[in-house]
Amino acid sequence: MRDWLFVLALAAWAAGLFLYSSSWSLRNSKRIWGVPHTAYEILVFQRGARTFGLLTWAAMWLVTPLYSAVVEHHSWLSTLLRAGVSALVGFPLSLWGGYLWGRVMAWFFGVKDPTEAA
Repeated sequence: MRDWLFVLALAAWAAGLFLYSSSWSLRNSKRIWGVPHTAYEILVFQRGARTFGLLTWAAMWLVTPLYSAVVEHHSWLSTLLRAGVSALVGFPLSLWGGYLWGRVMAWFFGVKDPTEAA
């Protein structure tokens, strides 16, 4: 019984993280895909969310299913299903992770967000 409770709690946490990152991606889509105007937007949204996030998404979308097909010898249908699920679920999570990466880079280089109050 405890195992099912743990699995249910883990699934709820993963679903919550996915919903949060999806809503964040929709709310900030103009900042992610638009033209950056400040050094902070270039670093966080262009280099972080766009570049790092999309590269992470592409790597997880391609490498994980191919690894399962080639190394673990799963069927190609299973590989295609994994690739589809990985593409859909991984996209908002990767953008959000890229945003966090961009924020860390901005903090490290001392670039401040001009929209935040001092």
